Amino acid sequence: MSAEKDDLQSCSGGHKSIYERQLAWQRRKEDAIESKRLELEKEKEIDCTFRPMTSQRTESFLGELGGLSSSRVLEEERVVNRLYDHGVEQKRQLQAQLRERLNKEIEKICTFKPQVNPSGKRDPTPVRSRYMDITPRKNVSMEESHLMREEKELLECTFKPRVNKPSNEMQVAKEYLSEPAWLRLSVSRPRPVSPQVSTESSTNMSSNKKEKPRPASAPKSRPNTSVSSESSFDAFLERQEQFVRRMEFHMAQKRQQSLPTHPRSLLSERSKRLIDKKVKKDPKMAGSFLDRLEAMIDRREQTRREQQEKADGEHSFKPKINRASRELRGRSWHEMSYGDMTRQGEAQLTVKRDVEYRNTSLYTYKPQLNAVPGVESRLKISSDPHNYLARVEHEQRRAQQEQSRTAQELREKELEECTFQPLIHEAPEFVKRIAQTHKRKKMVEAMRKQASIENVHPDWNSSVAVEEKKAELANVIECD
Repeated sequence: MSAEKDDLQSCSGGHKSIYERQLAWQRRKEDAIESKRLELEKEKEIDCTFRPMTSQRTESFLGELGGLSSSRVLEEERVVNRLYDHGVEQKRQLQAQLRERLNKEIEKICTFKPQVNPSGKRDPTPVRSRYMDITPRKNVSMEESHLMREEKELLECTFKPRVNKPSNEMQVAKEYLSEPAWLRLSVSRPRPVSPQVSTESSTNMSSNKKEKPRPASAPKSRPNTSVSSESSFDAFLERQEQFVRRMEFHMAQKRQQSLPTHPRSLLSERSKRLIDKKVKKDPKMAGSFLDRLEAMIDRREQTRREQQEKADGEHSFKPKINRASRELRGRSWHEMSYGDMTRQGEAQLTVKRDVEYRNTSLYTYKPQLNAVPGVESRLKISSDPHNYLARVEHEQRRAQQEQSRTAQELREKELEECTFQPLIHEAPEFVKRIAQTHKRKKMVEAMRKQASIENVHPDWNSSVAVEEKKAELANVIECD
């Protein structure tokens, strides 16, 4: 009743403003909705006799929430927390799986595992300034260091190729290979000079000396240069021999170092037995590679010769050829390829003619066939073979015309039952003018296109392309 009185007072124009009245009305509406909701919840909970024991703090908290039931609030909180915890746990599991997969891929790719110093009190990797340190110097000469480096490099080179030796006939090659390679390449071979050339050169030198007078500042006689040149040449030879001996000594040391430290056979026991068996069977197989190759070739040649002798002994037939046959020329490839076929064809044709002649001589009856008037061949292949395609096209066109005529007759029969005839009114004048304007516009555009087609550079097949485009434009104009 009080609410109705307030409404009446507000309607009668009390001192309250419109905004305050609106707020009061909205508040009353919300209170009514909340009261209805509470009544419905109470009706639902009539059958629920279970009343949980709650503390005063929980009851005060529920009262602050606006009078909600404790079971509903607890259920909502439990559902929300469960869903949130489930989502967080699922996300954590996915991240852990992804991290594990990435770690496995990294372990597959990165297989290097460095050795790290154990963690202790001292720094595992001490770092200090080495600016003022003295650089250590090795008391090793350049030559010794070079040799040591070469020895280290040669330790990995275990391959020793097997080179064929020159044969006994190659005396020049043997003499050339008897010297070391560095000596052969460092010393140039003296060219043989004939005595005539030497005498001529001496005479030329003497003549040149006579022709060119000595200058006035030169001494009367030159010192004996022959003795100094001979001594320098002897010193050069001595140095060269020392160098060669030193190189041979170093090479011997390298060969000694390159030998294996422990005895090891290059061949297995089975390989040795096989080699001994081959050597017992053929003593030539114990030589060098060229000797073994020569022995193998001789053995193959001997085997082939034995097979040929055996075949000659088995095939004792020897045909006798006449002298005239021996004098015949050999047939060419054309005669051998096509000659037999040509002769066979000629023989068959001759036999066929003989059979036909024999039949004509035996069967002399010749029937006379009466020609039926008005009956002609439809295809006319024998009488008019050149116009066969034209006749076929004519028949196709006639069949198409007959088909279209039959279809038109069927359509007319179907339309006989349709008696409805619509009444078509004539279009207004302004519609006709619009249609004429559109038609003229299309014609102008078609003429413009045709002009552009004629002025454009022709295509590969220009005549066909231009004719087709003109036909398309003509069809468009007719349709309009």
